[in-house]
Amino acid sequence: MKITIKITLKKKILPPPPINVSEVIKKASSLPTIKIDRKEYIRKNFENTKYANKIGSIINDGPIKAGVPLEYINKLAKKSIANETLKVSAISFAAGVPGVFAMAATISTDMAQFYGHILRISQKLAYLYGIEDIETLSDDGSENTYILFLGVMFGVQQANNALKAILIPTQAHLAKHIANQALTKGTIYPIIKETAKILGIRMTKQIFAKGVSKTIPIVGGISSGGLSLIMFKSMAGRLHKNLQELTTS
Repeated sequence: MKITIKITLKKKILPPPPINVSEVIKKASSLPTIKIDRKEYIRKNFENTKYANKIGSIINDGPIKAGVPLEYINKLAKKSIANETLKVSAISFAAGVPGVFAMAATISTDMAQFYGHILRISQKLAYLYGIEDIETLSDDGSENTYILFLGVMFGVQQANNALKAILIPTQAHLAKHIANQALTKGTIYPIIKETAKILGIRMTKQIFAKGVSKTIPIVGGISSGGLSLIMFKSMAGRLHKNLQELTTS
C-alpha cells in the first residue's frame, strides 16, 4: 500500500523594519525608577566601607580619582550588574508567560522595561568609573550619550572609538566631561547617527527573537527570561569592560 505524506510549510515570519533607537530610549526613560541618583548611589556603595571618609571626594571627582582601588570598583560594578540582571530576568519571565495571545500587548512593555534596566546599569557603571551625573533624557546630549553606551553594549566598533575619543583626552577631568559634552555637533555627532542606525537593526533582531520565544505559554516565559538574562549580562559586561579599560588607560 502506497502512503503519501503531505507536508505543509508555514509562512516564514519576517522581522519588522528597524526600530527607532531614540524612541526606545524615550519610552524606557519614561518608566518609574529609571533615573539613578548619582550621589545616593555613591553613598549607598561607600558609606559603610573603609572608604566612607572619601565620600565627598568620590562624589566630586569619581571613585578612581578619589583613590578607591580599581579592584573594589570592579567588585561593585559586578554586583550592580548581577542585581539588575536578576530584576530584568524576573520581569521578562512574567511578561513571557501569557504566550502568543498576549504577545502584542506585552512585548512593547517588556522591551521598554528591559531597556529601562539597560539605562539603569549604564548610569551605575558610568558613576562607578568617574562620569558625572547623566540626566535620564533631558536633552540631545544625554540621549546621544546613551546611544554610545548602547552601541558599546551591542559591540558597535564606531561607538567604542567615539567613547574612547571622548574619555581618554580629558581623563584628568573625567567626572565633569561626558555630561557637559554636547555630543550634538563636530566629529562625534556623525558617529552617533551611524551608531543609531546600526543599533536600530540589531535591536530589532533582538526584540524579534524575544517575541518569538514567547509563543509557547510557560516555556515562553522561561525562554524569554533566559534570553533576557543572557543578553542583559552580556551587554552590561561589554560596557563594564569598556569603561574599565578607558578610564584606567
